[in-house]
Amino acid sequence: MEASDEFYQQVADGTADPRELNLRVGLVKRRIRAARGGTPDERRMALKAAAHLEPMHQQEMLLVYLDDDDEEIRNYALNIAIAARADGTKVLREALAARHPDIALRALDLLTRGVDKTSTSRIQRLITSGNAKIRAGAVRFLGHAGGPALVPRLTRILADPDHRAAHAAELAIERLRGDREKRRPQDWWTAPPLEDESPEEEPLVPVELDNFELPPPPKALGGGDLGSLSSLAGLGPVPDLPPMPDLPPMPSPPDAGSDRPSSPRPSAPQPPARAHAAVADWEPAQPSPLPSPLPSEAMPLGRLLGRVAAEDRGRVLAALDATGEGRQVVDKLTRSADALDRAAAALAVSGLGMAPKIANVTRLLRDPEPQVRAAAAAAMAPIAGPSALAQLSRLVSDESPTVRRAALLSLARAATRLDQRSFADNALRQLADDPDTQVSEAVTEARRLLAR
Repeated sequence: MEASDEFYQQVADGTADPRELNLRVGLVKRRIRAARGGTPDERRMALKAAAHLEPMHQQEMLLVYLDDDDEEIRNYALNIAIAARADGTKVLREALAARHPDIALRALDLLTRGVDKTSTSRIQRLITSGNAKIRAGAVRFLGHAGGPALVPRLTRILADPDHRAAHAAELAIERLRGDREKRRPQDWWTAPPLEDESPEEEPLVPVELDNFELPPPPKALGGGDLGSLSSLAGLGPVPDLPPMPDLPPMPSPPDAGSDRPSSPRPSAPQPPARAHAAVADWEPAQPSPLPSPLPSEAMPLGRLLGRVAAEDRGRVLAALDATGEGRQVVDKLTRSADALDRAAAALAVSGLGMAPKIANVTRLLRDPEPQVRAAAAAAMAPIAGPSALAQLSRLVSDESPTVRRAALLSLARAATRLDQRSFADNALRQLADDPDTQVSEAVTEARRLLAR
């Protein structure tokens, strides 16, 4: 007996009845496995279905596709695990042994971010890999996760014929001896990116992982830091997920299987380094007047972004940009106990085009305060990549009409820019009968944007 085509499509779309899915999960898994030998479209469909399974079943299915010969599909599988945050950690650990270096390198980078000590024995085996980038990445991990007993073993790698591995060994030994700061173990999906310590222009993992926006913890790719992207994924039971894009949200590392330098692949569209019109979709309930003169220090300028009217925000952004301290301010504001400060962090990332700080905005999409979620949603419009569309789609069901409005308008703008209008069409159908006036007005505006 097979899962019917209609039911299988419902699973992939996230519209299957949860009780029926629980009863027929074995048949669905059989079909996902069978698609492994099918066409690329059949394999993509299988991964969309896997994304809506409970974590235990989802992980099992994703492992089937990590070694897919199609780069897009295997990275799509890994992205689902990343979106599941904690629930995807097992997949990341298994990915360390993937046949394709691009997958192993991405998994290694994320596990190193969080210093996942449970992976230590697996990663120790990688220091003899035939791929120099993997050797270097493994050595870097051991520098953060290991102890002084590893120094003799890493000392031998100082003579590695590849300068990246040798350089990584030098830094790792300094960490193991206490001469260089180590990272502390933490959730990999919330951990900051690794500093580029490569001795050349090309980083070990030339993928901007921070462009991979994260969702809330409940379910793998349909509702979570990606569930928890990390596992980025922390991503519980599976919530209803919107349709997934055909392309994986993050590009894979360029030429990861080769040790030869390669030109970086084009990244997702990057915003200009100034205020965006989309940021005007949110402002505080009671905006403060713009002070004259403006503060000269970066932190007071950053805090102003969450307090002034949208029309005044451009001047504040320009002044903040001139200080050269925007990134540090964003990190401090993101951690602030003040909701308007956190809203300001999202607006700064968007308004100044800080691509490496997009992860700060995606975390704020799950903030307990509606005004922060709304500001973060509005901020995503000009900077969101394909994976963020699913997160914005989930926010159109938010309990707060302010958040629903901001999410819908942002989704319409981003979907138009990325040519993924189906996400916005689904949201429009969902909100067509929303009783709130501001949401109904947003529906009209979103239709106008999508008709362009």
